[in-house]
Amino acid sequence: MAVSLSQQVSYRRLVTAGNDELWYEDIDVGAGTMTELVAANGDIDTADQLNMASAFQKVFIANGSNLKVADFINTKITTADIGANAPDSGNVLTESGGGGASMIVDYITADTDDAASTIYGYRTTDATFSNGDTVTGTDDDGNAISFDLDADETSSPHWYDWTVYAGNSTSYGTMPNKAYLVCVYRGRLVVAGNPEYPNQWYMSRVAKPFDFLYGADDRMSAV
Repeated sequence: MAVSLSQQVSYRRLVTAGNDELWYEDIDVGAGTMTELVAANGDIDTADQLNMASAFQKVFIANGSNLKVADFINTKITTADIGANAPDSGNVLTESGGGGASMIVDYITADTDDAASTIYGYRTTDATFSNGDTVTGTDDDGNAISFDLDADETSSPHWYDWTVYAGNSTSYGTMPNKAYLVCVYRGRLVVAGNPEYPNQWYMSRVAKPFDFLYGADDRMSAV
């Protein structure tokens, strides 16, 4: 069945920062109703220059050494051991115990075997992830993904550090230590204003705001 654009529901929400706090328009409560994203309190410095860019249903913040993400779309799940084969961005994860919860992975904090990791992804089912669930899938190389959850899922909004995917600089490059400017250009997140290299700018991979690895033979790669 075809779905027209008129059948797609889109929302815009106001996000603002002040007094070292981040506030967002809570559309579930009502238009114009502002709610504090408590996890951000004191984690930004609004006395210093702060810029924000909106992309992929998130807000990306450049505030010197405070490079942050306010995530309004993903579900968060956590594990004490991500296993030998961590999920890649875009992989589908499914709860294998019969509940049927499923998500598309967007970002993870660690990909090392025996390491704890937080996984952010878009849940595609009404069924939810619960503490103790075994989650399975297949990574980009065809390897089996399997890990156990150590808590119930958490719904958005989320607040976390803006780093490269899984913190893996070998596979996803590096971001500057500081940035004061951020914008979106043709599907790329662009940061600049690093006091250490004031004339340098950094572009993410197209549609991948957590991938800053440059590839000379890949036009979609980070720049």
